[in-house]
Amino acid sequence: MSGLRERLQRLKKNDEPAPSKPVEPENGEWDALDARLEHNEWGSFIIRRKVYPSQHKHGMFELHELFGQAGALAALQETAHEARKSLKKTAAAKRSPLRPAARMKSASLPVLEHHEQLLFFDTETTGLGIGAGNVPFMTGIGYYEGDLFIVEQMFIRNPAEELAMLAHLNERLQRHTHLVSYNGKSFDWPIVKNRFILNRLALKDETLAHLDYLHPSRSLWKHTLPTCRLGQVEEDRLGFKRLDDVPGSLAPTLYFQYLAEGDPLKMLGVFVHNELDILSLAGLSVYLSHALQGKLDPDTLTMEEQFRTALWLEKYGLRQGADHMLERLLGAGAEETGDYLLPLAQLYKKRGDAAASAALWQKYVDLRGNRATASMEPFIELAMHYEHREKDYALALHYAEEGLNKAWKRRALKRMGTSQEQEREEQLLRDFEKRIDRLRKKVSAVKRAPKPAKLRPVEMHRQTASAVPGEAAGSSQAERKSRKIRPEYAMDSLLPL
Repeated sequence: MSGLRERLQRLKKNDEPAPSKPVEPENGEWDALDARLEHNEWGSFIIRRKVYPSQHKHGMFELHELFGQAGALAALQETAHEARKSLKKTAAAKRSPLRPAARMKSASLPVLEHHEQLLFFDTETTGLGIGAGNVPFMTGIGYYEGDLFIVEQMFIRNPAEELAMLAHLNERLQRHTHLVSYNGKSFDWPIVKNRFILNRLALKDETLAHLDYLHPSRSLWKHTLPTCRLGQVEEDRLGFKRLDDVPGSLAPTLYFQYLAEGDPLKMLGVFVHNELDILSLAGLSVYLSHALQGKLDPDTLTMEEQFRTALWLEKYGLRQGADHMLERLLGAGAEETGDYLLPLAQLYKKRGDAAASAALWQKYVDLRGNRATASMEPFIELAMHYEHREKDYALALHYAEEGLNKAWKRRALKRMGTSQEQEREEQLLRDFEKRIDRLRKKVSAVKRAPKPAKLRPVEMHRQTASAVPGEAAGSSQAERKSRKIRPEYAMDSLLPL
């Protein structure tokens, strides 16, 4: 009995509520970083809050330039459900603890109408992977509030403060409908979602749209900038250059130094780096909103940027803005636009404008057709165009024979290529020869076909009016009337003459 009583007493003690954890007093050690200790029902963490007026200029753009323009960014949005659906095809998604039922749940796109719906988001983590061991020790967010732009940075001094930081982030997420990041779809946001799950904290993000600016940046500047990192984009396209910036790759090292030494000043460079990332996201929002509305001045862009911007706008169905860029591009000199003739011809072909695409292919042939390195595409396309659309078999045969000659010359230059390249060249020659044989037959058939006599309407009527077989077509109507046709009977042969 004594043993049972002791066990009951222990259970009774465990049922008693645990004493509340005393609130940690602030000692001012984070004042040098303009940060303070934040408390909520889940615990405490460090928060740094910076407030900027809407007239603040980050590079070439002021923050208020997004006022009334944010709706144009809706073309870039993607719901969290769509992001998980795309990640499902990657190896990272296979390691994700998300349940299939949650991944397949449908979601509706929120409507983006106001700049205050945007929440700019960036993290600093302990590593580069998205596994459970990678912890975001700093989460930076930015948002518009009236005429102000506010940057909040949440920092955890140890893993025990992560739950409180995530709870604060969750509360901010509920106030906004669109998350804005740079490479956040494949890195920052999956990490944060994993931390919510590991901390058993509910997050309702099915209707949260995600704008990831890495993808439009690659579409616009992949061929013009050395790299599409945010720091490179903000320097070359936003006009903002960082001074003595701590690179993001050093953030984990500095955080581990802080954990070992406990000196908050070790994190000053990381805080500033994260703050500038948030401001650059706001500046990039202004640039992209102008681009989507066709407000960019083509004279400020290189020819490559004009071309890539036109393709990017075409992808989102913004044809008017794309045509504005294409007009300026095609209005330049022939030599300058030579590199863009073939892709532009394919663009117009995709639109269904056969005349415009054929004109661009013809322009390429006239400009570069005599070069040994000329592309075979315009010869093939022009032969197809005149054979199937214009029915001009002779002209189609001309371009097919020109293409075959070019293919033979190019084959002679690539005798030492790989087996795959040689096989492609052989297939190209066979295709040209097959097309030429078919076109020659069509041309011969057209030449052999009898040409109908060109008669005037009156003459055609006279020719068809003759009902007597063998009657000359040129006999006059008077002769036909004067001619009497004697009927024949079966017994006429027996009558004497």
